Amino acid sequence: MIVNYQPSVINITNTFNALQFNYSQGSTINIDDKTYQLVQFHFHSPSENKIGDEPFPMELHMVHKDDRGALAIIGVFIVAGKKNPFLEVLWDNWPDGDKYPTFIEGNIQLNAEGLLPKNRFFYHYEGSLTTPPCTEGVNWYLFHSPIEASGKQIMDFRKALRDGENARPVQPLNGRKID
Repeated sequence: MIVNYQPSVINITNTFNALQFNYSQGSTINIDDKTYQLVQFHFHSPSENKIGDEPFPMELHMVHKDDRGALAIIGVFIVAGKKNPFLEVLWDNWPDGDKYPTFIEGNIQLNAEGLLPKNRFFYHYEGSLTTPPCTEGVNWYLFHSPIEASGKQIMDFRKALRDGENARPVQPLNGRKID
């Protein structure tokens, strides 16, 4: 996987069930000679994937699309640890309130590469989107190594959600191959 992310103005939407960070065009990943644009990223708590039977406090999904509309999602686990300065900027700027969706247009600029772990080894499987319409045929790339967020950052994220959690239950493998 070759990651070529550029700084982007971030537009933020709080849908009440998710905080979505929309990314400008120009940032890509290249996998198996296919190029995908980073479209948006969002977070789930708890994680929607597990290693063994272990869930993680949070998971980041970085949604990419190729020119035919095929999706590739990078998943990054988030564990409790040190305060994450990248997440702090996002958390300090998200919309809040009780009217949804709430949208903030481009008041911050960041490079999403700051959300990726240094170790870029990953698991790969074909699955689906985890939110409706749960479209099948999505290529998932789940990094082995997590990033850290402070316990406070994790709790602040959960407080911003209507129900405190926004994760789809982990789905059975149903014969899917993970490599």
